[in-house]
Amino acid sequence: LKPVELARERTSLLYDRGENWFVLGDYAKAYEIFLEMLEQGQICSWQRSILHAQNWLAYTAIVRKMTDVCEEYLTMSWSIASRVKEKRLVAYFKRTHAYYHAEIGEVSVALRWAEDALDAFERLGMPQDIDTMQNLIQELIDVKK
Repeated sequence: LKPVELARERTSLLYDRGENWFVLGDYAKAYEIFLEMLEQGQICSWQRSILHAQNWLAYTAIVRKMTDVCEEYLTMSWSIASRVKEKRLVAYFKRTHAYYHAEIGEVSVALRWAEDALDAFERLGMPQDIDTMQNLIQELIDVKK
């Protein structure tokens, strides 16, 4: 394969590997894999892959209590992601925004993002993500009381 084609194939594999490490709770390893995914996406100029990597890096940064890093990835990628026609990607970015704002104590803002993410996940029929957002919304409502 040509270097660009090879990089494109690698991004798909790295996405799965990073997600697996995340689910297993090894957030440092997941973060490392998503960084590599980002690099490979940039080599092949695959915007969708770059955006997925940036969202996962932001989401993983939240779990690792690296809010500055999360904010950096969200700032650099949300304006592009919000214009992309991939609804699942946009839903995941909304989820990441919700967790980011919850982490920095902006409960009302987090609640709005979580409700938007929930709506998107419901429209896409993503039950696991629906449950996660419903739980986050309830936690945020409880905090506001």
